Amino acid sequence: SGEVYASFLLNFNGTVAGGNYTFMGLLPSAGNGGTFNNVNDPCDLSSIGATGGYKLGVRTLGQSATYTTSPVLALGTANLIVLKYDFANHRTSLFINPALDGVEPATAANVSTGTISASDLGQFYIRLGGVNQGNYLVDDVRIGTTWLDVVPVPEPSVFALMGLGALGLAFLRRLHR
Repeated sequence: SGEVYASFLLNFNGTVAGGNYTFMGLLPSAGNGGTFNNVNDPCDLSSIGATGGYKLGVRTLGQSATYTTSPVLALGTANLIVLKYDFANHRTSLFINPALDGVEPATAANVSTGTISASDLGQFYIRLGGVNQGNYLVDDVRIGTTWLDVVPVPEPSVFALMGLGALGLAFLRRLHR
C-alpha cells in the first residue's frame, strides 16, 4: 500500500531509435517471469527517439507506454529521473529534473493510470537494450517510500557555512570589546 519511489541519474550517450522499449522500472517481489509487458510490469520507464535527443515514457499494469510531449532530453546529458508508483490510484508517475527543494512537484511530466494495482513492489530492474535502445549510464539509484527518501536536498554550501562562521566570529569579537 502507499507509494514507492525510485530516483536515479540517467544519461543516454547513444541514439535512441524506435520506441516503446522498456528499460527500467519497478517489479513485484516475485518478478515478471522474464516477460516485460504491460500485463506483468506495474511501473516501467520507456524511451523513444526524438529530434535532438529522446523522450521518456511510463506505463503501468494494463496500459501502453505514454511519452512526454516535452522536454526532449539531449544525448550525453545526465538527468535526474524519479518514478513513483501509487498503489491506491494504480498510477505510475514520471518526474524529470525536479527541483531539489524537498517538495514533490504537484504535476508529473507524465502519468499512466491502470485499473488494477500491483500486489507489491520488491525489485528494481535495469534492462539492457536491443537495436532500438541507445547506450545509457545510470548512477545514484535510490528507492524509498517518500519523496525525501529518493530526491536529495542539497547541503548548504561550504562557502555559505564558512561565511556564517566568519560572521559569528566577528559578532563574538565585537561583543568582547
